[in-house]
Amino acid sequence: MSTPCYPPCYPADQEPFMRVATLIIGLILFFVVLIQSLLIATGEAIVGEEESKGAVGVLVAVGYLIASALVLAKPRFAMWTFAVTAAIGILAGLTTDFSDLLVWGIVAIVLALMSWRGSIEKRGKDAEERAQAATRS
Repeated sequence: MSTPCYPPCYPADQEPFMRVATLIIGLILFFVVLIQSLLIATGEAIVGEEESKGAVGVLVAVGYLIASALVLAKPRFAMWTFAVTAAIGILAGLTTDFSDLLVWGIVAIVLALMSWRGSIEKRGKDAEERAQAATRS
């Protein structure tokens, strides 16, 4: 009979799949949000609008980039970065005509939850490595 364990209950040789998945999804969405925001900013410049909704989208895209870049090493920091990005995206999506930012904000919440799960993985892996180092000493 196996003993119950607190997550992560993975073999020692398994890779941190949640953090890697968050990294890949975050980087792909970074490019999507960036291209969309730059196209909107270009359209605003052509039409001559004074509001800069595209700039807020670029800010959300940069949030995705920063959080994705740090999710492997610092998943808790990435979680908070995704959360701040989500707040900016949701607020901008609700207050401007660029309503897609609302969607990107909600997606950032999902990525923040994935980063949180990755931080649990990392914490368990670090505790396991410390235990192995203590037994070797």
